[in-house]
Amino acid sequence: MISKKRRVNGKRTSKCSCGRLDVAPSDARSFQNTGTGVDDNVSAAQALATYLSFEGMECKAAFSGHAAASLATEFKPHVIIMDIAMPDFDGYQAALALRGDVRTKEAAIVAFTAFDEAELRQHVVDHEFDAYYQKGQAPSRLATLVTLFAH
Repeated sequence: MISKKRRVNGKRTSKCSCGRLDVAPSDARSFQNTGTGVDDNVSAAQALATYLSFEGMECKAAFSGHAAASLATEFKPHVIIMDIAMPDFDGYQAALALRGDVRTKEAAIVAFTAFDEAELRQHVVDHEFDAYYQKGQAPSRLATLVTLFAH
C-alpha cells in the first residue's frame, strides 16, 4: 500500500491501493467531480471516460501522456486515471509533469495499469501516484476509488 499523505481538494488524505481495496461500492452518482481518463489505446480511454460519466463524473479522455498533461492544465480535473505503459511520454513521466505544475499538482492521480503493485513500485520516483488500480478489476471498484478522492 502506498502510504504518503497529501492534500486533495483541501483535505488531508492517505494514499491507497485499490488492488486490495475492501470498500463496498457506494452510490457513485452522489459525487460531483471531474476526471481525465488516460490511455494510448483510444478505445480504452474513451470507454473509461464514458463509464465514469455514467457514474456521474464529468470526464474527458486523453490518448497520451503529453495530451494528459495538456488537457489537465486546461480542464483541471480532480482525479486523473493514468495508464502507465504508453509510448514516448509514459504514465510515470506524465504524472511527474502534472505534480510539477502548480495548476495540476493537487489532482489525485491513479495508476491504471496491468502491472502489479510490486512492479509499479519499482518505477515510482517520487510519490507521483495517489492510488493504484489494476486493469481487469470490476469497474465498480474504480468508481469507489474515484469517489474517495471526490470528498
